[in-house]
Amino acid sequence: MADRRNVIRVAILFAICVFFEGRFTFDSLNDAFHSAERARLPFAIKSPTRELQALTKEAKAAGLANGDRIVAVDGRAVPGMAPLTVAIDAHRAGDSIQVAVTRAVTRKDADVNATVHLAGDTIGAS
Repeated sequence: MADRRNVIRVAILFAICVFFEGRFTFDSLNDAFHSAERARLPFAIKSPTRELQALTKEAKAAGLANGDRIVAVDGRAVPGMAPLTVAIDAHRAGDSIQVAVTRAVTRKDADVNATVHLAGDTIGAS
């Protein structure tokens, strides 16, 4: 009886592994085939500080500046890189997102809100 339980446990673990491997393969292929649909930001983000770098003209026109620190995306606080990545990955090319940043200005923090347009091949801000 104990041998049969062990076989069932191993079979269940095997099925779980196969499911997760299949899901990983599906997600990888989906990303490869739809890479142009993934959102691309008009700036780079320095990890782990969430500071903006390499801003495009459009991002600067939206009111963002190098060194700004992202504090919220679409009105939701992003306390670290993981929540920030999840918030950005929830969008597709062509979406606009609201980005709230904190800017260090001589011992005071200035709050800046900007709406940036996410694109696949071209990047813009509004």
